Amino acid sequence: MGVGNFYDRAASGASIFGRRQFAMMVSEAGSFDIILSKDLHRLSRSQSDIARLYEE
Repeated sequence: MGVGNFYDRAASGASIFGRRQFAMMVSEAGSFDIILSKDLHRLSRSQSDIARLYEE
């Protein structure tokens, strides 16, 4: 399996909505085993968004 990179440079992490690269990563979620992030708040600062991602 290859390695992919998704970047949301200069995009607010307040929400997962309106972030094109983030949406692309989520849509390809079945094609990889792990998401590596410096911290969960780099994905979203919303606890409900993080919970939803965990469930997916």
